Amino acid sequence: MKKKSTFKRMASALLLVTLMATSVFAATATTENVKPAPEETSNMLVSGTVVSVVVGAEYNTVEITNDTGGMVFHMKKTVFVVDQGASKLLSLDAIKKGMKITVVLDKMAPMTMSLPGQTSGAVGVVITSEMGSIDLSIYNGDLVNLENTVKLNIHSTTQIVHEKGLKMIFGAEDLKGAECLVLYSVATFSIPAQTTPEFVVILAGSDDGVDEAAKATYVPLRALAEAKGYEVKWQSHAKPILLSKDDIKIELLIGKTSFVFTHMTKDIKPLDRMSKLDLAVMLESGITMVPSTFIEAL
Repeated sequence: MKKKSTFKRMASALLLVTLMATSVFAATATTENVKPAPEETSNMLVSGTVVSVVVGAEYNTVEITNDTGGMVFHMKKTVFVVDQGASKLLSLDAIKKGMKITVVLDKMAPMTMSLPGQTSGAVGVVITSEMGSIDLSIYNGDLVNLENTVKLNIHSTTQIVHEKGLKMIFGAEDLKGAECLVLYSVATFSIPAQTTPEFVVILAGSDDGVDEAAKATYVPLRALAEAKGYEVKWQSHAKPILLSKDDIKIELLIGKTSFVFTHMTKDIKPLDRMSKLDLAVMLESGITMVPSTFIEAL
């Protein structure tokens, strides 16, 4: 009898450990526990509950609240929106107060110093489902993500679209080496977990050739910025070019499209809505040249 009782206790303990392991796996696979994207990706995920939406002609302003204080997004009408529960694309106006969303945010997007922070760097939005999971990563030739936690098995039912809305038919080969936003609901308990995703968004890279840079032309920085009341200070090729006016400070670097823009006022300025320059800053015969769209936003 004693041996039988000991065996029962051992079996019960083993069952408990198994259940605990299963629970831990389930917790890491929900949209409530979306992890930061790895350093190699260009984007990151920010989740929260929508507290307000202001619809504009070209932009919608969406404010969310979360455990870190929330964020305000000034979203272009071209930002993609996916309803995770229905596995379909919607318009930006579909986002309403009270919804739980996950925003795909460009890591290099400028952010205001106000509380909550404000940015125009939103790339896309997922209206999240309680039963769904989200992964943002770069997938290798075997369709395994960088963290080795998810492996994709693409099926004919998997919807694959491009961030820029390209009118093309995409397949598994297009995901290899690409940064992807993956929405799925069922996965195996293996390592990596295998899943047949319902929806995949291929996120645009810096060399995809699909952007609005063609709308911008190079113009001289100093003359045009000074005409708008800015002080322009050149330091060196390796140091930022400094622009200042009242409480506004801007830093530009030769050869870069990223820039730093800060101001103390709470109002939204055109540069707050720019995630990066349309063209890289360059020197031409000793004159600093910037895209015309930058000057227009000053």
